[in-house]
Amino acid sequence: MDLVLLYRSEKDLKKAKRTLERFTCGPYRLIPVKREGTLGKDLKKALELSDSPIVIFMHPEVIPSPGWNKALIQALNSRETAACSGPLTNIKDVPQSISRYMDIQALDRPEEASRDLLKRYRGSCDQVKFVLSLCAAFKREAIEKVGGFDEKLDGHLVDLDISLRLRLEGFSMIASKGCYFYFPHEDSINWEDPYPLYRKVSSMLTKVPTSQELWGIRFEKGVWKGEITKKTSIIIPVFNKVEYTIMCIESVRRWTYAPHEIIVVDNGSTDGTSEYIPRKGVLYIKLPKNIGFSRAVNIGIEASKGDYICILNNDVVVSPGWLGGLIEPMELDQTLGIVGPVTNEASGRQGISIYDYEVPFTPEYRRFVERWREKNQNRLFYTFRVAFFCTLIKRKVFQEIGLLDPNFGIGSFEDDDFCMRAIIGGYRIAVVRSVFVHHFGSTTLSEMDNFETFKKNWVYFSWKWRVPPEGYRIKGGKIIYRPEEVLKRWTTNFQIQKN
Repeated sequence: MDLVLLYRSEKDLKKAKRTLERFTCGPYRLIPVKREGTLGKDLKKALELSDSPIVIFMHPEVIPSPGWNKALIQALNSRETAACSGPLTNIKDVPQSISRYMDIQALDRPEEASRDLLKRYRGSCDQVKFVLSLCAAFKREAIEKVGGFDEKLDGHLVDLDISLRLRLEGFSMIASKGCYFYFPHEDSINWEDPYPLYRKVSSMLTKVPTSQELWGIRFEKGVWKGEITKKTSIIIPVFNKVEYTIMCIESVRRWTYAPHEIIVVDNGSTDGTSEYIPRKGVLYIKLPKNIGFSRAVNIGIEASKGDYICILNNDVVVSPGWLGGLIEPMELDQTLGIVGPVTNEASGRQGISIYDYEVPFTPEYRRFVERWREKNQNRLFYTFRVAFFCTLIKRKVFQEIGLLDPNFGIGSFEDDDFCMRAIIGGYRIAVVRSVFVHHFGSTTLSEMDNFETFKKNWVYFSWKWRVPPEGYRIKGGKIIYRPEEVLKRWTTNFQIQKN
């Protein structure tokens, strides 16, 4: 048996060798291969260096359970058609995710996780649609029959490609429930742009299925087919509440497939936020003090490069395919300038009261989101305003009407103000009903005098827009106003908001 370690540094290689000595059973030949090109190219090179009928590939930072290699080979030999086998893993949203099989706390302790799996499943196997090459055993004969690894592809797209070609030739992919591996730096998949793979699949198949049908993962239709190529700048203004910020960024990384950049604007946090924000793939802007929501967002916009701007509160957890779902109607309707999703916690028509999950990042949450999307596919409604907890805006809207009004200070009514200016500028606003995100709700303002801020900003807003007495009413301590009554004094463009 040949065991290939794909490494980038000598430090990683030494660490991996110690891990193998501790957890690997029986004799094996180690083939270290330094990463120099795409993953496809490096895997192809590794296969050429091996002459074993079974080749195991392993990432140097993978921590496997004891006897993992023996369990993989047993799984590979369990079915005549098997071409590849892989262990269960802590990585979410993949066929090998241990969360699909059992609720387990010892995710970072492979020995305990493996014992729990063996008790329940006794080393049985499942057929899956793809296997991660982070830790996987392949039959050489099968790989060579389908033409080997594609050196033009990189990252996890290589796994999807080789799995599909193997399955089209009648081979099967196996997840072994007799072993487990922990990957410390990636508990979710950061997918590369899938369009190169789509082009390849379209040359192989007469009709290209969805990514869900092919591998059980979901790329938005526009991303999968290469129709969404414009970058979105996701701007996350934060003030303390680092635990929410971490969840927000993690959800964006896990479930955003459209091209994007993440910009975190730290509004003078004092809870150690700067120590916990990941620097990889995130532009972090630290401000010396809290200068208010609008000013922080404006700083993020000025630093951004995207064709779209997404203003995202740090107390939001997005959902699979959320960004592509917001972009698609914007691409189809050039008059749309601002869109937002629905959520569990929002005023007006963006809030929904019927949902059957308790917390995000759970299988129940993902199942609810998928059902909601299917039920509300292609549904949106036009409105006079959306709340800026999660809002997608075309860059040209800012270029034409300006940035957020900084006079709203900490926050409240800056979104109403911007939406009115956009309508006067000739743009439409819509809520994309098929896109759902989780919103914890006003976690930043709860630390301040929310009501006093609200009253102060209403005074400024009503003065700025000359709100007539018939344009608002007070109910239950809340100010409820009718944007259409206010807009009548300024423009006739508001009529285009009607469905």
